[in-house]
Amino acid sequence: MARPSGVRETKPRNTAAKKQALAVSMGGPTMLQIMVWTAQGLWEEGERLTGEDRTAKRLQAAAIAEKAAPYQSPKLAATTLSGPDGGPVPIAVQVYLPDNGRDSDASQAAARAAGDVAS
Repeated sequence: MARPSGVRETKPRNTAAKKQALAVSMGGPTMLQIMVWTAQGLWEEGERLTGEDRTAKRLQAAAIAEKAAPYQSPKLAATTLSGPDGGPVPIAVQVYLPDNGRDSDASQAAARAAGDVAS
């Protein structure tokens, strides 16, 4: 993305994507991996418990999983089709019927003159 006019930045931006790429290249876990591992651990702890404790652990795991979900499976962008000036999309259908020798020479000449039939 280009820098907006009037902004003088001399240092390169250290974005989250660059930080994550650096963490991966150094062999450390990413924040997403930590979130998933934590959610899995809480869920497994809940499996060993009973009653309200089990429900509480599962709710903690679900809260973490909910925060990690957009990074695991992002939503698809919505697509809207529209025609000129935001109106409906125009549909044009052209049907070609072969002559089969049934049309008169006069009607063929008229059609050629109108540009409907190739010579």
